Amino acid sequence: MKDNENNAAKEKRFVDVDAIEKVIAELPLLTRQGKIGIVNIQRALKCGFPAAAKIYDLIKDKSRIKVEKNIFELDAKRQMLYLEQLINDTLPDSGYTPDEVYERLHAEMTVIGELGLAAVFLFAQSVAEILRELSDIPCFVGIGCCSLVAYTIGITGTELNPIEHGLIFERGFGEGKKPEMPFSFCVPEEILPAFMERMNKIYGEALLCKHDGGLVLSVGDTSVTVLDSIEPLQNSYRSFEESIDASGVAVFQEDYMRIMHYVAGYDYTEAERMRRMIGKRKMQEIMNCRRDFVRKAAHSISYIESQRLFTELLYKMNHACCKAYALSVKTVLDAYFPF
Repeated sequence: MKDNENNAAKEKRFVDVDAIEKVIAELPLLTRQGKIGIVNIQRALKCGFPAAAKIYDLIKDKSRIKVEKNIFELDAKRQMLYLEQLINDTLPDSGYTPDEVYERLHAEMTVIGELGLAAVFLFAQSVAEILRELSDIPCFVGIGCCSLVAYTIGITGTELNPIEHGLIFERGFGEGKKPEMPFSFCVPEEILPAFMERMNKIYGEALLCKHDGGLVLSVGDTSVTVLDSIEPLQNSYRSFEESIDASGVAVFQEDYMRIMHYVAGYDYTEAERMRRMIGKRKMQEIMNCRRDFVRKAAHSISYIESQRLFTELLYKMNHACCKAYALSVKTVLDAYFPF
């Protein structure tokens, strides 16, 4: 009888060890799940919710102090290495296999490295993770949702898949220069105090705050904008509607870039450069763009058709909206005002 009890105790102990090992193996996933992660820890370890919550908080606090606060003390090369590791850890949750997205991720990481943006992505990821724990409402706003890297590591949320929505990375990160504030977040007023408390706890004196079209949070050379009101987003959405009314059709800048790519063979960096040149409305530059477009399009359409198409691009592109930004704004507004 006693031997049976000992065997049962040993068996139970082995089961507990297996459960703990499983939780440890799944920590990267569990610590991105917020409250659901706590419940999963509770189930795996067969412990009470308070104990699971304490374990969860300990994991988050320890990892965040090590990863998020100290990441800005690393050089750019080591920041890139950490970003690559973060992508590897989170890719299984993205719905894509490495083979499916390798080329795009590699191309994006090359640009991120060239522009020195690894710390920006890491800081935005830490902000997004805190907000995900505090609220279920989509918070991301910005052109940065054109990035598959940003989607994979959880910056932009599950609603803004750049592949599904046909977003173009070069629209936000082209031209060989750093974009201004690619990552912003609309933080509900009721969770703003808790959010700032968490940010201050993690970054302490390293965190700088200033008001400039929203609350700008900075650590080192990296910044994100926090909007505490949806009014700016409502104004932006009205301007989108006006642009659609002016052009007569809901065609986005990314659609025109895609036309330039498929008809004239421009890569998306070149298409973004031409889009910017057309937007400056300088006659000589526009004439140069027209000649180049007609020459490159000769292999697919006639001379007359290429002239007509460029004229269409010239007049319609300046009225078009950026699809990445418009989509992020719509996602947040839909959450606040569901139909």
